[in-house]
Order: sequence, then C-alpha cells, then structure tokens
Amino acid sequence: IWKSVIRIATGPNALACPSDLSEPQWAQLLWGGNVCQECGALRIMKITFALRIRVCNGCLKTQFVSWSIILSLK
Repeated sequence: IWKSVIRIATGPNALACPSDLSEPQWAQLLWGGNVCQECGALRIMKITFALRIRVCNGCLKTQFVSWSIILSLK
C-alpha cells in the first residue's frame, strides 16, 4: 500500500525508499509535517536526506558534527 501511495503522491520521479527505512518511516519523513525533529521549530521544509531527518539550521549547527571536523581529528 505504501508504495502505491508514494508513487501516486509523487509521480514517476519519486525518490526510492532507502533500504534502511520502512515505507511508513519514509512516508513520515516526506509528508509527516514541517517540524524540526530535534527542537520542534515550525516551518522546516528542508529534509537532510543523508541523516534521514527534518532539522532546522540551528539544530544542524549545534547538534551535529560536520565531516570536515571528523576528518580533521585524524
């Protein structure tokens, strides 16, 4: 059912569900609201697909570490 709903809602160019998410989790990420999943800020439209999360810029800066910082620790 989820595959059909996603295909109908997004058309033929739909993003495929990642193998590490269930179809309901994928649908929730895409259409589950526009709230930051860290602080609850509203109107967050951008999804950080690499992290599988919808997060505001403030939380992205304060709650996550960039790859450049990780690589510099070597």
